[in-house]
Amino acid sequence: MYMPGDPAPDVQLRELNGSQIDLSATWSHGSHALLVFLRHLG
Repeated sequence: MYMPGDPAPDVQLRELNGSQIDLSATWSHGSHALLVFLRHLG
C-alpha cells in the first residue's frame, strides 16, 4: 500500500490526442503532474 509522500509508480498514460506518455517523462523536465481518476457512476 502506498502512503502519503511515497513516489508514484512509473506508468504510461494516454494523452487527450491518444498518444502514450510515461509519467516519469513529465518529471524529467522538472514539471509536476496532477492525476485525476474519474469513476463512472451508473
